[in-house]
This record gives sequence, C-alpha cells and structure tokens, in this order.
Amino acid sequence: MTSETVLDSARFRGCLIGAYIGDCAGGLFKQTKRDCQPIAVQHVVDTLFSKNCWLPTDASYLTSAVARSIVDSGSFIDVHVAQYMADCYFEFPERRKFFTTIKDVFFAWKLNGIKTKTVYFPAAQQFRGSGSYGNGAAVRVAPLVLLNCFDLDSALKEVDESSSLTHGNLLAVRGAKLQARAIFEALHIHQPDAASFIATLISFCKKMEVDNQFKFYSNRLRKVQTFLADNTDPKAVVSALGNGIKALEAVPLAIYCALRAMTPVAGIITESAFDRCIILAISMGGDTNVIASMAGAITGAWIGNGRISVLMKMPCYDIEEPEVLGSELARVLQERIDKIAAFKKEMNIRV
Repeated sequence: MTSETVLDSARFRGCLIGAYIGDCAGGLFKQTKRDCQPIAVQHVVDTLFSKNCWLPTDASYLTSAVARSIVDSGSFIDVHVAQYMADCYFEFPERRKFFTTIKDVFFAWKLNGIKTKTVYFPAAQQFRGSGSYGNGAAVRVAPLVLLNCFDLDSALKEVDESSSLTHGNLLAVRGAKLQARAIFEALHIHQPDAASFIATLISFCKKMEVDNQFKFYSNRLRKVQTFLADNTDPKAVVSALGNGIKALEAVPLAIYCALRAMTPVAGIITESAFDRCIILAISMGGDTNVIASMAGAITGAWIGNGRISVLMKMPCYDIEEPEVLGSELARVLQERIDKIAAFKKEMNIRV
C-alpha cells in the first residue's frame, strides 16, 4: 500500500450491493432438497419482476455484521465480529428462521462467553470434530477483502480467521479464501477477461492446495475453465459442479456464473453484465441465494455501483444498507492509508 494508492469507493459499494441483491433475489428461489435441477431462465425473469419486494436472508445479515464490526472497530477483531454475528440471531427473533447449524455456535458463545482463547472452539467441535463444510463462511468474505483490497495476504489471513469462527472444516475455509481471491481480482480488473481470470484463480488454488493430493478446488476450477471455453449447457455445469450448500459446490459455481456473465449468455436478453450474472446464478438452482450473492459480489466489484441497474436495486428491502456500508468501509480504509502516508512523511522528515 502506498500513498499514491487510488481507492475506488464505487467498487466497494458495487461489491456489497451486488452481494445483497444476489441474496435477496436468489432467496425467492432457494431449493432445499438434494439434486436440485436448473431453473428455466424465463421463469426466473418472470418471477423476479412480478415481485415488488425481495427480502434478505442470513447471508446478508452476517455479511452486514462483519462489515459493521469493521466500521465500528476500525479493523478485523475476531471476538468483535463474533459478537456482532451472534447479535444477528439473538437480537432479531424474526431472523432466526434463516439460521441452521450455525446457531449452535452462537448458543455456545452465549453460554460460555466470547473470549479470545475459546471463540474458535464451538465451530471446530461441530459434526463430531470435522466442522461444517458449508458455504456460509464464503458468502460473507466481501467486507474483509474490501478492507484489505491492496494487501492480498492480509485479506486471506483475516478471511481464514473469520471463516474459522463458524466453520471448522478445511474445505469451508478454503472455499471462503477462494471466494475472497475472486473478489480481490475483480476489484482490480478494468476489462472483463474470463480466461485470464480463471487462470489466476487456478494458480491460486494450486498454491493453496499444495498440501492436499486431491486438489479439490483446483480440479473444480479446471472444469469451470472448460465450461467457459465450451459454452457448456447449464445442466451439465450443475451436474459437474453441484449447486448445494457445500462450499466445494457453491463457490466454484458462483465463480462460473460471474465469469460466464461477462459476455452475452444465450437466453438471457440483457446488455447488463450484472443482470446476466444474477439471472444465470439463480437459474442454476439449488442454494440460489448464496450462489447468486457470491456471484453478485464478484461482478459488482468489477463493474461498480454505477453500473448496477435501478431495476435490480428497487425491489430489494433496505438496499441503502449495503451502499452505506460500502462507503463506510472505503472511509475506514482511506483513513488507514492516510495514517500510513502521514507516518512515512514524518519518518522522512526526521531522517
């Protein structure tokens, strides 16, 4: 990070708004049974624009909790984030229907207190010590990437810690880190190039999985690379990647949707890359709100708030919240940049 660093707050807002819209829109179609099939694009379009109010789910509530914690504290503090996430559940009874196994972590924190030395224990002990491999950690990484948008290593470290608060399984944590890497890349591109983008992510996964002979995420992304090049049918994509609650399914599929939507998609009649992304992600079926939220965060990060249509924003309940949080995160980072610049200037004067 340098004093010459240019901070694009429109991308901050675009990322959080994109994630929020994806969650709200995708929540209308969420499927809970196994082996969910893709949804017809026309049905997605007709349903979306026949509803005048799209409501957020736990994906947005927890993303906002992470963002608010950062804004209020000025940085990522694990116990502070944990408290804000737990408050989402305990202080808002109407939201509790959205939370599944993660609520057990919240109850453990409430029972034992949120302490630095033990805050990670409940998640690690879930599922007989294997931890959750779900996509809930990955869907809330955006604020952490935005705070560290000029420092990938710091972003990944904080994503690792934030994910481990609620997900003790390595596949969940690595899925969150992959989603973070995708958002980080999106924040810095100027022209859409899906081939280059996926190549960067594959390279990242190779390094991340150097200790794992199975290379779960690397292999999934190679499939995404093939699908992008071959313009593969959605049913074949879902059959190969999955569309469920596992991070190993949802994260690669969300990345596929974000990258495929960079260019026109057959059957989706719009010139907006963001609209294409959300409609495509929902049409894949399954855990639609989380998949669309992650895809929306990636696309929103590279196009910025100004290119997200009012048509997509208007039906979302309380759409102002992610926009405000995006601006506040940009302010926190700018203050950090200014302090570093002032310190360097003072040191130079002293020398």
